[in-house]
Formats: sequence, structure tokens, C-alpha cells
Amino acid sequence: MMFNKPCLGVKEFNQDKTIVFVYGRLILALLIKLLNPRSKVYLFFASSIRGNLWAYGHKNILIKMFFSLGCLFSLLLVDRIVVDKKDIILFNSPIGILRRKVYYLPNSVDVRIFNPYPKDRTFSIKGIKNDDKILLYVGRLDDEISKNPELLFRSFHLVSERNENVKLIIIGVSDESYNKLIKKYKVKYAQNIINIGIIPNNLLPEYYRTAHVTLLTSHFEGTTFAVLESLACGTPCVITNVLDKGIIMDGINGYVSYGRKPDDFSIEIEKGLHLSQKIKNKKISLMDPVFDLSCREENLKKMLKV
Repeated sequence: MMFNKPCLGVKEFNQDKTIVFVYGRLILALLIKLLNPRSKVYLFFASSIRGNLWAYGHKNILIKMFFSLGCLFSLLLVDRIVVDKKDIILFNSPIGILRRKVYYLPNSVDVRIFNPYPKDRTFSIKGIKNDDKILLYVGRLDDEISKNPELLFRSFHLVSERNENVKLIIIGVSDESYNKLIKKYKVKYAQNIINIGIIPNNLLPEYYRTAHVTLLTSHFEGTTFAVLESLACGTPCVITNVLDKGIIMDGINGYVSYGRKPDDFSIEIEKGLHLSQKIKNKKISLMDPVFDLSCREENLKKMLKV
């Protein structure tokens, strides 16, 4: 069974033979384990400790403390903690019981869909000219605590000031949310930003292939699919320092910005655009094969046997 919403009223199942998968909801995993103590509860923990235990959106310090305590009990009680990052602090936890529960299950991308080879048709984006340099952002931006839209817009402003014909395409953000962010951050060069909105996943590959660089500006993050999909389509990425080391290798498939200021990030974007000119025409995947979907089934079998 897989739970990602508080549906606790499941009846008439054999607890001893049941594995309950909970995705990201630590408190929900704790409640399920308390209500069904004999069943196995596997918690998929696809983010950072900071993101889940502290920056959960609560502004009240006491609420944050109680929430963090509940999350800790959840981690201690669940039967397995499945993570998509190797550098997560749980792997080096001083609490032995936590270290023994952790299992690495990398996210995966279907390379039959996400690859550098375009379909036999011309793909064009309204507002984009042939000589434009295209930056791409895919994902939510309304979660300002984690996604850091301010860094995205401020960095784009600086890059636009120093480079001609730079356009930013945003996918995954509703028009309403986008307009609020543009107004809140008083975004300059907004005329060079194209908000595509929310689209089906099967339409994403053409945008990745068309873009020169894909951006990730998050404060904290799991192993995001946007980066993996972009790399699989042969497009380099410029990211903040939130992913496992080795996913992005400077000068090979993108750049990592260790500074979180727009000045720092904008410099890495410009380096990414220069790198893109050298590697995009080769039409090769830039993604580590460990993230190929073909490995997923075997990894799942190993996890269930552990």
C-alpha cells in the first residue's frame, strides 16, 4: 500500500504481511505505525533533514519544535527510511538505529522519453527567436521557503543586463502564482520571461532539448527530476549546492553555485551558457546511468529483501 495523504481508515488487512509505503509525510508515517504496529512502514524521504524537520512552513517556534520532535519519533519507529540522496545526514547519524534503517534508492528517468534526440518535427516556442539564449526552470515556485524564486529572478536580471537575447522559460507554475511572484519581487526584464504554465510530462522533453541551460535555485531539495530529465536530454544545468556530489560536474554537464547570492549564481549561469555552446550539438546524454529507469526495478527488489 502507498500513502501520501492521511487515509488511515484501511481495514481488513493482515498487518504481519503488509508493507505500507509513505511518501514524505513523516507525521503520517508515525500515525500509521502507531495504529498498525505489526505492519512494516517504509518512509520515502525525498528531501533534506532541514527541509522536513525545520523549514516546514511553520512560523511559530513552538510548533516547529513539536513538529521536529514528532518527525524524530517517526524516523525512529518506521521500519525503513528510503532516501534519494547519498549525502543526507541520516547516513552518518550518531544514532545507530537510524543508520541501519536507511536505504538509498535513486530517482530514475525513462530515457526512452527523455533523451537528446528530437522528434521528426519542428518545435517552436512563441516569443523565442533562433538567436535567443534560453534558460529553463521546471517546477513549483510558490514554495518560497524551499524553491527560492527570488534567486531565480534576481539572477536572471543580472544575466540579462550583461547578455543580449536571454530568455527565461518557466514551466510548472500557474499564471496566478507567476503574476504574484513577478509583482512581489518587482521583476525586471519580465518581458523576456515566458511562463508556459503546467503541462503534461510527455511534453517536457522538447523544452529541455530546446533550452541551453536548466536552472535549480532551491535552498534545499531532494534529487529533483527536473535536473535528471534535463541531463538525459543533453542540456546542462546550473544549480545551487543541494544535490549529491557528482550529479553535476563543473565544466562537464553544468555548474554548481556554492554561493546563494544572485551575483554568484548569475556568473555560473553565464558559464553554463558558454558550456552549452560546446556540448549541446553533440546530442549526448549528460546523466549518470545510475538514474536510468531500467535500474529501478532491480533496486526496488533489493530494498524489499533487505
